[in-house]
Amino acid sequence: ATNVAGYQGLGEMCPTYDFCLNNAHPEHPCCADPCSLLSQWDPSNNEHNYALHLRKAMSEGIPDFVPHMIIDTGRNGVADAREKCANWCNIRGAGVGLFPTTETADPDVIDAYFWLKTPGESDGCTGTLPSGAQCPRFDADCASTDSLGSAAGEPRAPEAGQWFDYQIKQLAAHAKMSISSKDSEASTTTAPVTHTMKVVGKPIINVGAENPFAGKSFYVNPSYAASLGQSIATAEGQVKATLESMEDVPSAYWLDTKGKILGSGSN
Repeated sequence: ATNVAGYQGLGEMCPTYDFCLNNAHPEHPCCADPCSLLSQWDPSNNEHNYALHLRKAMSEGIPDFVPHMIIDTGRNGVADAREKCANWCNIRGAGVGLFPTTETADPDVIDAYFWLKTPGESDGCTGTLPSGAQCPRFDADCASTDSLGSAAGEPRAPEAGQWFDYQIKQLAAHAKMSISSKDSEASTTTAPVTHTMKVVGKPIINVGAENPFAGKSFYVNPSYAASLGQSIATAEGQVKATLESMEDVPSAYWLDTKGKILGSGSN
């Protein structure tokens, strides 16, 4: 899996992993480089091209192994949200990415897009918690200029894994959970994404017998729906509608506390 808990945008997949290197095709949409990685001779200027690069490297390094990828799209709907792409904690201006689906840019390389990091769960706390107490697990990266809670007027961020109401509403406000018709016309490599992994009991689209996720049902965590419900209750307009559309979407469940294993709460 790639981009786990990350914010790098999918971008458009290039014909080859090194298509953009050496300033070869600067005007091509797949060479858009919001993090200026190409100037560092890094061909992974977007998550699709990283999947191509990773597949090539692993196939060449491990005999008879051809990996397939899952890309975390939980929070990568805005490709250029960060001032510094090294920043990773509760990024301001980020948006929820594509709904989980097996309709990917290249099913021979990418098995699925999936929400591996649950949208709305904090990456880490600010120095001062919302309660006013000091954060016992404070990471200086969560005070970056890109991090929610570092600017005046923003609420403080809770500890990692806890529900961050301010963040989920911002993620919903900037969400890009499906590919628009305009995007589909502009890209010949990315298939239109349909919301097919949403409800337990309804299989996702079968795009090939070798895809282990095709035709399977995925767990919709009721505690996630409950957390969303808290934010929905105080949301308005399009943000509220977006949050409501997320209630039955399957996502990974991070078992970072014993309470989660026992089912006593999502925090």
